[in-house]
Amino acid sequence: MKLIPLSMWAERRYGRVPSSRTLRRWAHSGHIIPRPKKEGRTLMVPENAIYVDFEDPDYERDLADLRESSPQ
Repeated sequence: MKLIPLSMWAERRYGRVPSSRTLRRWAHSGHIIPRPKKEGRTLMVPENAIYVDFEDPDYERDLADLRESSPQ
């Protein structure tokens, strides 16, 4: 699975990128799944990672979709 910088992931996913502080907060609080890994000073994340809002009642469906799309 190819890892990309968190900021690049956000650009591809959102177009209008949240601030780097927001991205770091999401990463450290577990809202980005799979969790980003730190390589040097950069947070790296798989291209197919998703943001999960645990207050959204459908978040379990989002996680199931991620599992189905991930290579085994």
